Amino acid sequence: TINGTNDAATVSSATVAIDETDKAVTTSGTLTSTDVDNPDNAFTPDSIAGTNGDLNIDANGHWVFTANSAFNQLNVGDKIEETFTVSSIDGTASTIKVTINGTN
Repeated sequence: TINGTNDAATVSSATVAIDETDKAVTTSGTLTSTDVDNPDNAFTPDSIAGTNGDLNIDANGHWVFTANSAFNQLNVGDKIEETFTVSSIDGTASTIKVTINGTN
């Protein structure tokens, strides 16, 4: 008897840095995946509430981060970081790390 097992997908990750402004910042990108057991570029859609903002990812790996405030209080050299864990359709985890840098 030969029993098949799930081969983990190969999934990209993302690390982005953006500068704070006087408005809540937004950034976006697209993760990719390859998987011999499932379609490529297939992700579990999710909306994740973070400490400093929210991340939404769709079934195609397109993600959007929206900060929950302007973070205008950050001085030059200050930063706020947040890491979100997302999954491909087969459950392989990946991360999206967002850094908001102070500018004033």
